[in-house]
Amino acid sequence: MSLISKRLVGIVASTALLSLVSAAAHAQTTDVLTLDRLYEYQHDGFVKTEYTFNSSMILNSIGFVATNNTSGWFEYYLNGDVVKFFNFNDQSLAPVANGIRWYTLPTPLTLTATDVVRLDTEQTSDVVRLDEDQNYIGQATAVQVYSSKNPNVYVYTDYNRQGESTEQLTNSNLRVSPSNPGSNVAPEPGSFALALTGGVALIGICVRRRRNAG
Repeated sequence: MSLISKRLVGIVASTALLSLVSAAAHAQTTDVLTLDRLYEYQHDGFVKTEYTFNSSMILNSIGFVATNNTSGWFEYYLNGDVVKFFNFNDQSLAPVANGIRWYTLPTPLTLTATDVVRLDTEQTSDVVRLDEDQNYIGQATAVQVYSSKNPNVYVYTDYNRQGESTEQLTNSNLRVSPSNPGSNVAPEPGSFALALTGGVALIGICVRRRRNAG
């Protein structure tokens, strides 16, 4: 095999490997919480949710529970230190989708065991809340019910409780991926096929060049 052919085969192998690793990493991104529904303004004022990790993960995006008719602020902390503050209309937050405003980190953040990500929210709703005697009790911060969570993350929500809900509530969600994405997840079939097709095409070029050289 000529030197050029060997180099092309090496390029084929490298391209296929990079494609598969990239596909595997993309396929593994998941939400920490499985959200069920928006909780209808049952909690007033300031709400915080803490996510404590017991294994290494990569944090990709942060989501804040929100509604279209509210204003207020959001912020997130890492191990007690504030990282970023958002106004409700911050342009870096995506529009509300399924009750969440998502913020995608410019650079994914690697978290290790015992790291804590805390999300604080305070929103005001256009809906004025009254108690059972029709007395004004203020506006509210939206939360959502979650039905399940990533087993490697402990979740705790602190809020000003109104009523006796036994449901699991949160003001946020996180999108994460494993810190070693290529170790335990197979690539998507479409990505594998694309890499394979490209590899076959380059090998064909190698074969034709060898024949022409001979």
